Order: sequence, then structure tokens, then C-alpha cells
Amino acid sequence: MERGLKAFAFGLLAVGLTTACHHKDDPTPAEPEILETKPAAVEYYIQGTVLSDGEAKAGIKVKVKETTYTTDSNGEFEATVQQKGEYSIGINEASYLPVETKVVIADNAENRTAVKVSLALTTMSTPEKITAATGGTVEDNSPTNKDLPDTEEEMGNTAPDEVDETAPTAPMSIEIPPSAIPGEAADISVTTFVPTPETSTTVSTTEENKDVEKSTPLAAAEFKPDGLQFNTPVTISIPNPMPGVELPANATELTYFDSAKDQWVTQEQGVEAGEGVYKAEVTHFSAYAINVKTKVNAGAETVNKNEILGKSQVDNSQKIQAIRDVALTYKEKSGWEYESKDLAGDVTKQLPGANPKTINAIVEVLKKQMYQRMGSTSGITETERTYNTVNVSGYTLMTYNCYPKVRTIKVTLPVIFNGSNKNITISAKRYIGVKNEYNVKNFAPGHSGGGGGSEHSGGGSGSN
Repeated sequence: MERGLKAFAFGLLAVGLTTACHHKDDPTPAEPEILETKPAAVEYYIQGTVLSDGEAKAGIKVKVKETTYTTDSNGEFEATVQQKGEYSIGINEASYLPVETKVVIADNAENRTAVKVSLALTTMSTPEKITAATGGTVEDNSPTNKDLPDTEEEMGNTAPDEVDETAPTAPMSIEIPPSAIPGEAADISVTTFVPTPETSTTVSTTEENKDVEKSTPLAAAEFKPDGLQFNTPVTISIPNPMPGVELPANATELTYFDSAKDQWVTQEQGVEAGEGVYKAEVTHFSAYAINVKTKVNAGAETVNKNEILGKSQVDNSQKIQAIRDVALTYKEKSGWEYESKDLAGDVTKQLPGANPKTINAIVEVLKKQMYQRMGSTSGITETERTYNTVNVSGYTLMTYNCYPKVRTIKVTLPVIFNGSNKNITISAKRYIGVKNEYNVKNFAPGHSGGGGGSEHSGGGSGSN
């Protein structure tokens, strides 16, 4: 009997050894569950804010190409578009000057690029009757501009952190000599405003890391009635917005809006400085701008991998079953911010000896010039987004990372201080898109633990 039990036990052992060896040598291990992932949807975002006198405007209808949006309680709207290219933006609200601009989703824009724009509404001034016999001076009486400093002595009283980047630096006025008006009289108005700049996150490669001259308004105004032709020149002017310094003669110019060409055109007759004002002669009514020429240096775009906007990993390398519907989320950053927290201190170092009012005034002009370069007011907007919803197949390791794309912008303003030419520079960091990196690594199944494998972008999405 004992001999029989030993034989039976040996038989069980032999069967066990045979089974183990067969499993180890099995050339066809179980196949993992494989699920396809659809590519990430391609879309871009136009984020807008509507302001008036520095305050958000709710309930304003904004037309983006053919679609109309309404601003929320924060004065904001967002348009999601699927195509790159140029998008017209317009606002036509009763009692306000019309607003028209363009936003460009550049040809080289990454998927999920967000472009920000800030639109400033200005209440139209009330016309004043001016007779040909006496002429007269017409000033801006727009309620939006009631708090703008209108003399050189009043400039520089605004602290740097209280500057409204979308407001004019100073109101325009017009002096009309006798007999200049055709006919007996005309109802004339002057409304100072800030032209909304066209906005794009791209920079030509021929301009990257180079000082490029850009002309942008110190102040612009809509003169009514539009198209009025004068018998003799009239004079438009603004007070010097920077007491204590002057602009070089070659750093100013006068432009007017040519409605037939739908663009701003430089007038050959330039801008003169004197007695605390900048002035220019014009012979017909349109929108005019007294401009300053600054130098703009746009750095190359970079992917900042020290700043992670989104991160996810799913280790399914040891399981045969797939994991479904994994959301790849990130916190998008759009907009821009000054690189320095103390712009007044920076300007003081570059212009030693200047008094505080002069420093404040220069900072204000520079901040408004930076707005013209960026197309939106300073500040960063963070938005929760989902890049894609993916499936992770069996025996697969999935990793996802999202990083911001950024660019440094510098603006340099030329001034004359104590008889010497000086250049004052400030800089800002702009968020210009995101870099999504989504990858999967497939592991071969087996008793060795699947240490090998192959890595590739999954589901057609990859990095964009």
C-alpha cells in the first residue's frame, strides 16, 4: 500500500512538471485587450474682455466673424474655433464708438492655442456748435474720459499699479481758427480713444530677437463730422504725457484712418512739440493718432518644461484588460505678465535723477505701449481644459505631460532727459500656447515581468 501511494505521488509531481514546462514554452501567450483612441480634437480659443473706463462691461454683444457672443458678468467671452486664420471682431453698441479689430490664429499655432484680446469701449462726446466767424476750441467731453489728466501738470499722478492700460494717455482737443469751417457753422465733437490692436501670438522669424521699430498711439481721437474738409488747417493736440522728459523729433508721427483703404496712413505733416503739448495740423476730419515710435524685441518661443500645466500616468503594463476613458486634463495659461514686480524702480535705475511724477508718467506710457503689443491687458487667465479622453490598452504604460509655450517681449521708449537721449526698457512674459506630449509604451507579456517593450504615440494624438 505504501509503495502504491509513493507511485501516485510521483505521478502527480510528473504531471505538475509537465504542465509548468508547457506553460513556460507556450509561444502564444494571451493577447492584451487593445482599444483605439481617437485623435485629440483640433480647436483654438479667442478669449476676450470688454472694458470701459477700466471697468468690465457685462451684456455687450461681440461679433467674432459671423458668430455673436455676449459678455458675462466679468465682461468676458470665449470663442472656440476649429480653423487657423484671421477672425474679425466687432462691437457696435449705442452711444459708444464702434470697435473693430482682428485676431489671428497663426499658421504655426499649436493645437489648443488661446489668444487673448481686450476691447475698450468709449462713450461718444457731445458735439459743440462752432461758427465759421469766430472759430473756437473743442475739447473731449466723453464721460469715459472725464478723469483723464488734461494738462502737463496733472500727468504722473497715477501710481503704476493703478494704470488703466486701455485708456488714452491724454485727451485730444482741436483748435479751429476763424473762417476754417466751410459754411456758417458745424457741430463738432472730439472723442479720444485707444485703437484696439490686432492680436496674434506669432512673430516673424526675421523679427525674433531683434529691435524692431513699431509706431503706436499716445492718443487717438475720432473727429466728427467725419470727412469735413476745412478751408484752412486746424490744429489737434494733446498735453505732454511725460512731464520732465520729451520725445525725440524722429520718434513721433501723425496717422489718420483712411476708410477707403481700411487702414491707418501716415500723414506727411508731422507732430511738433512745444509749450507742454504735442500738436499737428490737419485739413480734414477723420480718426487721428499722435504716435510714438518704440523699439520692440520679441524673443523666440520656448517650451518651459519647468512649468507643468498637466500631468498624468496610467501603468497598465501588467494587466491584460484595457482601461477606458482616461481624461487628460491640464490648466491652460493665457495672457501675459510683466517680468518685474517694480516697474517704477526699474525705470528709476534707467533714468537716475528723474522725479517721481516723471517716473510714474513714463511707466504709464510704457504699460500702454505694452498693451498695444499684446492686444490684451496684463494678467494671466487659467482655464481647466481636457486635451483628450484616451483608452489605455492592456500591457501598456501611458504618460501625458502638458507644458506652456512662452515668449519674452521687450518695449523700449526713447526720451530726452536733461538734454541727453535715453532709452527706457520694460519686459513681459507672454503665454502663447501649450505643448501636449502624450505617449504609450507597449510591454510584451511573459513571466519575465514585461521589462522590454516598444514606445510610440498612441491613438494618433501624440504630441502637438
